Amino acid sequence: RVTAIDPFKGGAVPEFHASLARADVADWVDARVATSDDVAAAWTTPIRLLWIDGGHSLEQAGRDFRSWTPFVVPGGVFAFHDSYQWDGVRRVVDEQVIAAGTFALVGLVDSIAAFRKVDRLSIGTRVRNGVMAAGRRLYWMNGRRSLPGDLRRAVKGSLRALSGVR
Repeated sequence: RVTAIDPFKGGAVPEFHASLARADVADWVDARVATSDDVAAAWTTPIRLLWIDGGHSLEQAGRDFRSWTPFVVPGGVFAFHDSYQWDGVRRVVDEQVIAAGTFALVGLVDSIAAFRKVDRLSIGTRVRNGVMAAGRRLYWMNGRRSLPGDLRRAVKGSLRALSGVR
């Protein structure tokens, strides 16, 4: 079962439900027309996979992280969308997720950063997370100050190799 949370401020609720029906998955999706904050306040169910693609401000992305990840079961995975493009989301991933010390990098794909919840990080995982964070900072710098093309490609290739995702 999947729970989808969206305030649908653009009024796309009918289109969303029609899309679920066309895909023949409507019975599998619990659609909540609400904000993430409102649903999280009453949430009690364990989560095995959490996809965060909500508000992009530092405040909202941070609230989503702090509100929802306690429900992710040990070994469960959560992923942030737009983890490079939006400064708030990027900062939450780099400053809060990695600093928490209980999330191991699963992979980086385009703008997605995914982590597995663990009891304790091994030294190797800590190093991998640290290298990933440094690489993300270099990649982000490319948007602020242009890195030479060869360096930009090397950083992106290193992040891809580090993530183990091909």
